[in-house]
Amino acid sequence: MTTELMSDHPSVSSSVSQVTPVQRPTTSTSLDDQYSFPASAIEGGRKISRTVLHVGGLHKSVTKITLRELFLPVGSPILCIKLFNDKNKSGFHYSFIEFGSHSSAESVLKSFDGTLVAGSPIKVSWAFQTQRSKSSNFHDLYVGDLSPDVNDEMLGRFFNNYRSFVQANVMWDMKSGRSRGYGFVSFQDFQDAQKCLHEMNGVMLGGRPIRLNTASRKTDHHQPSSHYMLSMHSEFSTIQPHPLNIPSIIPTQLYDIIYHQTPSWNSTIYLGNLVGYVTQEGLVSLLQKFGYIIDFKLCTERRCAFIKFDRHEHAAEAILRLNGMVMNGTQLKCSWGKQHGLITRANHD
Repeated sequence: MTTELMSDHPSVSSSVSQVTPVQRPTTSTSLDDQYSFPASAIEGGRKISRTVLHVGGLHKSVTKITLRELFLPVGSPILCIKLFNDKNKSGFHYSFIEFGSHSSAESVLKSFDGTLVAGSPIKVSWAFQTQRSKSSNFHDLYVGDLSPDVNDEMLGRFFNNYRSFVQANVMWDMKSGRSRGYGFVSFQDFQDAQKCLHEMNGVMLGGRPIRLNTASRKTDHHQPSSHYMLSMHSEFSTIQPHPLNIPSIIPTQLYDIIYHQTPSWNSTIYLGNLVGYVTQEGLVSLLQKFGYIIDFKLCTERRCAFIKFDRHEHAAEAILRLNGMVMNGTQLKCSWGKQHGLITRANHD
């Protein structure tokens, strides 16, 4: 059966030509059952958001108005809609939509997953949130260069010899289900955290030497950069955390937004607005905290640099941490760069 989406807005009815419901098998496991037990270690300590949906496979003609008109009759109220270009799939968008209640979000998921919108089937799923304690009394360390095989359980065993160890979490890509290659470990005692930082940095885990740095929680959980901010101890001692120059979005999804802004083969970033006396050695010392650097080009006259990392996820992490940070009194600009053989220019698309 084909149902025509009716709307008072011409732009909406033209952009969504057909909405075709798709029959799906039912399951005996309710969402409440999923919340009755802690997320398994294999899942990396993730839990499903109760009010936020991820909608993929949206044709580029679909707008925020389209989505609101489509979902509102089933899932009211809609609190927020964020729409982004999917640069891994030309001509398509993806969206994060926050509803006023769990029941509204669940109704939309059951009604529209697999539905044809503007001629393309959309994928509606629960957005993931990484489980982390909200206590501000813990002392946290950033753990980088993690093997894809390392999960929460393995990471926890690695650090649980410290008396005040609390928890360890690997960060996960909510779309692919794969590890992002970094995580955080928490301690109740500051001295334990410092001891761990000095003793365990560079120690092998899962066949790789891990990288440790101190990490500080941002106090305002509404800020888009509210995960964690690395404390950079290098010649750039004036660097301080600053809200990222990206529209407000659920914190646990910000990395995924940056990750999908460019194809996964691209691992080059643009670092601009460099002022003062900046050297290649100093920048490399700062940047290598995020991953291995394959290529580096400092353009002194243009006050910028282009850096190619070994992995796409390392580059995404660098953008997340560096964009908007203050160095020598000026906010850094960090975004994806375009690479055509030799590193050339920033990606400002």
